[in-house]
Parts: sequence; C-alpha cells; structure tokens
Amino acid sequence: MEAAISRTSSLEDNLQQLEAICAESRDLLADLTDAEVNWQPAPNRWSIGQCVSHLIVSGRAELPYLESAIREGRKRRLFGKEPFQYGFLGNWFVRSMDANGNLRFRAPKIYWPADNGFNIEVLTRDFLSLQDKLRQCLMEADGLNWARVRVSTPVSRFITFSLGQEFALILAHERRHLSQAGKIKKLRSPTAL
Repeated sequence: MEAAISRTSSLEDNLQQLEAICAESRDLLADLTDAEVNWQPAPNRWSIGQCVSHLIVSGRAELPYLESAIREGRKRRLFGKEPFQYGFLGNWFVRSMDANGNLRFRAPKIYWPADNGFNIEVLTRDFLSLQDKLRQCLMEADGLNWARVRVSTPVSRFITFSLGQEFALILAHERRHLSQAGKIKKLRSPTAL
C-alpha cells in the first residue's frame, strides 16, 4: 500500500491514503487476540501491539504541532491552491520512512511504545481515534499553502517540515509500521493462539 509523496500532494490524495491506512489497520487487528497482539517474535523485536502503540504515541506527540501550524498558517493568511511543490530533502525523508524505505530508524524516546499488556479493543479504538483527528487536521488545512506552512516536531524545534510533507511523513510512518505489524502477524506463535 505504499504511496510515496510526489513533488505535489493534494488533500484528496492524503484523504485516500488515510482511508487505506484505516482499512489496513482494521484488517490487521480484526481477528487478533490479546495474546497475539502482545506476542514478540524475538526479545529485541516489537510485537504487533508495540508497532501500533508506537504509531499512537508518535501521532499524539505530533498532533499538537500539526494543529498549531494549521492555526498559525490561517492566522498568517498563508493560503494557496494545489498543486504544491515540495523540496527534495523532505521528499527523500518521506520516501525513506515509508514501508519500503531503505533506511532504518531508531525511534526517539518520546515516541517509544509501551512494553506490552495491550488490549486489542483499546488499541484498535485508540488508533482509529487518532486517524479521525488526523482526518480533521487534513480538512482544517484545506485552503492553506501546504508548501509554505511549516511544522516543527517534538524531537527538536530545529527540525521542521512543510505541512504537506508532514502529512506525507505521518502517513508513510503509519504504512511502515502497519507493514511491520503485518509481517509479525504472519509469524504468529502457536503458543500465542
């Protein structure tokens, strides 16, 4: 389901990607037990629950920065019409973060998931609730110039992305870890069943 950012990005494209991510997460989590969602294929490898929890934790950390950038963009009247053009470096980072990205990243501590003890219903509800908030941000960003509005990150105030690249980065990151969780699901331990 990879959909790497192009030099341009649209509201409709982002909403379609978000809907695909929601569908994939529902399919991924639909038939799992709590034991399966907490099972780790190796001591140093994440469980399905940790993959999804990481997305929830990082999404909750990023959302206030995204919402603030949208408010500031409206306040500064940074309006524009699609298509928007994005820079090479940000696009490269988004591609690297996606499911088939060629770089491995160690998550900053602020984004680390809980160790385990996940309940499948709570995990599913929390992830889909986060997607609803992201959808709301996309709708609130409609009419802004996604290339000119800048979004900082909780990792460092010196790291910023354009609004369009930040949306693309979040969606790529979600695809990456849902893909990781899907691979873990295929390895399900018979003792976790």
